[in-house]
Amino acid sequence: MERRRTGEETSETLRSLLSPLLDTLSRVYTNIYLPVRKSDKSLQLMLRLLQLGTSPCGQQQEDDVIFAIERAFLKLVDPVQDFILRRLCGELQELFDIERAELYLSVLRQLVVMCSSPSGCSKNIQQYAFPKLIKYSLSCLLEPTQQIPSVENQVSKAVCMASLAAVSGVLQQGGIGMRSETVSALKSLNDYFYTLRTSSQSQSSLANINKCLMKPQLLDSSSDLEAQGLLQQHWGRIAANFLRDQWICLNFLIRTVGIPEFVEISKVSETLGAALSHSVEALSLLPSDLVLPVLNFMNTTLPQLVHDEEDLCVQAVTLSWELVQGLSTNAHDFWPALKGFISMAFQHKLLKLTHHQAPTLTTALKKIFTELLEVSQSKSGVFGMLLQHCCQTWLPSEQGCSEQAVAAFSSVFNNLDIVTEACVYGPVFRRDQRLVQDVQIYVEQLGEKCAANVAVANDNRDDQLPRTCVLNFLCHLDPSIQQHQRLIEELVIELLRKDSLISKSKVRYYSNSLQHRVKNRAWQTLLLLLPKLREEFVATLLNHVFEAGFCSNQASVKYLIEWMMILILVKYPHHIDSFWTCFNLDHEKTKTSICTFLSVLVHFSIIIPHVENKVGQLRKALDIILQSCFNHNFSVRLYALLALKRVWSLTEGLTVEKEEAEAFRGLSSVVTACLNQAEALQSTGNANKNWLRIQGHFFFSTFHPIRDYSVEVGSLFC
Repeated sequence: MERRRTGEETSETLRSLLSPLLDTLSRVYTNIYLPVRKSDKSLQLMLRLLQLGTSPCGQQQEDDVIFAIERAFLKLVDPVQDFILRRLCGELQELFDIERAELYLSVLRQLVVMCSSPSGCSKNIQQYAFPKLIKYSLSCLLEPTQQIPSVENQVSKAVCMASLAAVSGVLQQGGIGMRSETVSALKSLNDYFYTLRTSSQSQSSLANINKCLMKPQLLDSSSDLEAQGLLQQHWGRIAANFLRDQWICLNFLIRTVGIPEFVEISKVSETLGAALSHSVEALSLLPSDLVLPVLNFMNTTLPQLVHDEEDLCVQAVTLSWELVQGLSTNAHDFWPALKGFISMAFQHKLLKLTHHQAPTLTTALKKIFTELLEVSQSKSGVFGMLLQHCCQTWLPSEQGCSEQAVAAFSSVFNNLDIVTEACVYGPVFRRDQRLVQDVQIYVEQLGEKCAANVAVANDNRDDQLPRTCVLNFLCHLDPSIQQHQRLIEELVIELLRKDSLISKSKVRYYSNSLQHRVKNRAWQTLLLLLPKLREEFVATLLNHVFEAGFCSNQASVKYLIEWMMILILVKYPHHIDSFWTCFNLDHEKTKTSICTFLSVLVHFSIIIPHVENKVGQLRKALDIILQSCFNHNFSVRLYALLALKRVWSLTEGLTVEKEEAEAFRGLSSVVTACLNQAEALQSTGNANKNWLRIQGHFFFSTFHPIRDYSVEVGSLFC
């Protein structure tokens, strides 16, 4: 009751506060003597008040206020709507009226939003307003072009096309059921755009697409200098908006109405091809910030023409990418254009194409992906936007039936290079670039306290986003599904191949170099995928893992390889014999790489519970370690002594038979001597420091290969 009483008080207060505005709006249609300036100002205020409700509000009092405002304006929908229709249908004929038309169309959009909200009434604007607006606008556009275009004629056409685009935009947003009158009017509009014009060549073109708005001539140029200035400065933009509005309509019509019924079935492909050809032409006619409707139209038509007009599709994709690349220095226009291009060029229907089905197009897309990677090296967030789109395409958050899921996922196999590059992605920036990024990160962390974060939306263009997306994608794969298992295994092979290529091409690479980062990220991903691998597949890649251990690696990569070996031996202990074989291989160029395998033996306490012949494996380990204790290389001796200390401690808790106990007693004197030597002879100088340092190292003292295994495997040894 208290809440209802508060709402009524709020409503009464607002009604008295807004009474002058409400009174003006109630007379805006009937009072012909009401100044246009006053009616426009009233509509501007109404629009701003209604827009307050489009953003979520935190406090209940604010919700009550918005509800009261909408309830007050709902009573005025009819007069405001009638006034806007009257103005749009013939009264706007001056250059200054084009700006007024934008205001009226914005108010009309907001009225639709208000009437479709839960608090709205049952009024349906499109039942009356939309058909009337479409029919009038179409009749105006069908009028013959004047030999000398007048301002009144050209402004009327610009307003009519803007009205059609506004109606198309409102209907495309959904939530509004189209009545028969609206559908009939839209079909007439669709017929207008797809009117064929037979050219001198055999191929036909569409007469009313990319129709230009001719620049009018002022009959008395000396009478209105302000109109002359507006005509000279802004007519190019008005004409560009006129062309853009055509593609907004076409994009909506191709999705809802399709090709007109009068087009013969045999000529549907030809008509679509003509429309796509016009869209390619529009890319060169429109300013870069107005091309989104064209890209959206291509998004719909490209898949339908891949097999019949492949060369045209390649031209459309290539020119679109060149346009996006040209915007790389214009952040305001670049990101929307890139998003539209990615949705168009990397949609599921194009991603699933094989080289055999569309060789030219698939080759063009591969080239574009390579160039996109190059752009991402200097512009953060580019590759992340592509990865988000692709991962959502392959594994949508809301999956349908199993057949739909299989069809959506199938295209990933044709684009394994995208997934592979994402797993190892991370550019190495120059110092000046890192400084800029550090400043950006700091500003973003300030949150709403900083005005820059309020003015510019954060679109999450972090360089770690691609890897975050792809690792999240891989974590959601189910090994029990055949397609998912196939992808995991193919990805593992590709990552091992990348690691091998770097090892062969660069014998030595520097810390934090690009090669170091790629290898580090490859092994992080391999560790993450290990639990999802089949035992038979692990057996095939075991030699590759052991071979990687013999390569010259940076410390962080070496730890990840050792971790991989430990986990494989824990899960599949019957491969222990293959591990022992590694100590017998002769690697002259990498003698110290035996330290990698000795490091695994330091963690032998985790492996030994899973093997069958524990005593035999312990003796084998001791034999190998003792041989390394006498190695001429200091590092090898150091790792061997640490492994000997850890493995020998395991023999104390074992229950063994008499003969085996004698064998361990025979080794006891040798092992004790080695360990005493390590403690006594290395009690001074660098030897002692190194001995203490290796025992206190995180990987040997704190790290546990099983307990510390999680999705954050890469953060331990970066």
